[in-house]
Amino acid sequence: MHGPRVPIGGRLGKSYLVSLFDDAARLVAHGAFCRGETALDIEGVLKQALLKRGVPVKLVVDNGAAYVAHTLQGICARLGIVLVHCRAYSPESKGKLERWHRTCRDQFLSEVDERQILSLDDLNARLWAWLEQVYHRSPHDGLDGQTPLARYQQDLPKIRSLGPLAAKLDALFLHRVRRLVRKDGTVSYQGGRFEVPFELAGKTVRLLVDPQAETVVGVEDDAGESIGQATPLDALANRDRRRRKPDPLPVVPVKRQRWAESGRVSVSTVLRLPRRLKMELQHFGLRHSPLGKETTELWDDGVLARLHERFQWLLQSPGVGLLTGEGGVGKTAALRALTAKLNPHRYQVIYHAETDFGRLDLYRCLAQSLGLAPSYRRALL
Repeated sequence: MHGPRVPIGGRLGKSYLVSLFDDAARLVAHGAFCRGETALDIEGVLKQALLKRGVPVKLVVDNGAAYVAHTLQGICARLGIVLVHCRAYSPESKGKLERWHRTCRDQFLSEVDERQILSLDDLNARLWAWLEQVYHRSPHDGLDGQTPLARYQQDLPKIRSLGPLAAKLDALFLHRVRRLVRKDGTVSYQGGRFEVPFELAGKTVRLLVDPQAETVVGVEDDAGESIGQATPLDALANRDRRRRKPDPLPVVPVKRQRWAESGRVSVSTVLRLPRRLKMELQHFGLRHSPLGKETTELWDDGVLARLHERFQWLLQSPGVGLLTGEGGVGKTAALRALTAKLNPHRYQVIYHAETDFGRLDLYRCLAQSLGLAPSYRRALL
C-alpha cells in the first residue's frame, strides 16, 4: 500500500506499507512502512512477524515480482511454510487485506500530520503504537464484536512457535547464491573472490549471503551441507596452494593372463572399468554410473529426504519444480521413487524424455498424454 512522503536521506521520499495479516483473527502480525516494496523489504517484515506471532502454516501473497522472488520461496521452504500466490487480477482473493488497508487509511493515515513526521522510523513508531493500542483492541464487525487480539489469543495453543529455529533464524534468512567453483578452487561474488576446498573444483556450491550487508558469510555444497565460513582469496597463498585431484571413478579388479617367453603363464591384476560402463560414461559425458529402472531401494544420505519434503511442498503449492544435478547422480531414479507413492486416482505422471523442444511442443505433449487433441494455435493450447 502506498504511504505518505517522509524525509529519507535529507529529502522527501515515497513510503510503502508492507504488512502480514492473520486471516482468522484480523490481527496484523507485523507491518512497517518501507522505502520500497522489494523482496528484501518483505523478508524483513516476515522475519519480525515470525518473532512476534509464530510460524504460519500458509503464507498467501500477491503476484508481484517481489513476492515471486526465489529468495522468499527458499525462506518459506526452509521454515516449512506453504507459499501461495493469489490469482492474478483478482483483488477479491485478498479482500480481508484490502479491507485492512482501507482501515489504515481512514483511521491512521488520515490522523497523521505529514509535516510532523521526522523520518521513516518516526512513522513506523506511530504505526506500531496505533496497532497495539487502538486497532488490536477495538471490536471488529467481522469477528462478531471481538477484538483481533482476543480472537488471536483463542488460537494460542495452535500457534507454531519458532522453538529451536529461533537461534538460527538469521541463518535461515540468508540468501543462497549458486556459483561454479573454478579450477583453482575459488568462487566469485560481487567482484570478490573466495576460496573453497579444492576437491569442489568444477562443481556448484551455494554462497550464504547477508542481504542487508551484501557480504558472503558462509558456503554450502550443492546438497545443502555447510562447508564452513567464506575465506577471502589470498592470491599469494593460493598460488602455492596444494592441489589434490578429486577421487577417480570406481574401478574393479580384472585378472588377465599373459604368456612369458618360457611358456609359463603369469597372472597380473589390472584395475580398469567394465568396458560397457566405461563406454556409456564416455558417450554420455557422465561422471557416475546411472541408476536403472530395476533399482528398488535408493541409498539416502539425507539429500533424498530433503527432496521428498520439497516434493510434498510442491504438491500442496501449485507451481513448477525444477530438479537439477550432474548426469548420472540419480535424478530420474529419485523422481521415479517419489512418484511411485502418489495416489493414481489424484495424480497422473507424464514422462517425456525429449529435451530439445519449445514451449508449444511441451503443451502439445501434455495434451496428448492427457488424451486431448492438441491444437497448433497458441491461444487454443
